[in-house]
Amino acid sequence: MLRSLHSKMLMGYALPIALIVLNAITQNRSIDATEEALKWVAHTEEVLFDCNRLLLTVVDAETGERGF
Repeated sequence: MLRSLHSKMLMGYALPIALIVLNAITQNRSIDATEEALKWVAHTEEVLFDCNRLLLTVVDAETGERGF
């Protein structure tokens, strides 16, 4: 009887601790995925900025060619 109570108490403590650890691992992976996504967003914004700058340069060159 005492052994059964002891194992129930152990499970009562072990299960919540295991769930907390599992939650921490899941959150860590989620944070890593979010950081990776933010890096790709920053890269995409940089590429779009460079493309817009190139477009403006080409338009200026065409305008200068017409004016010549």
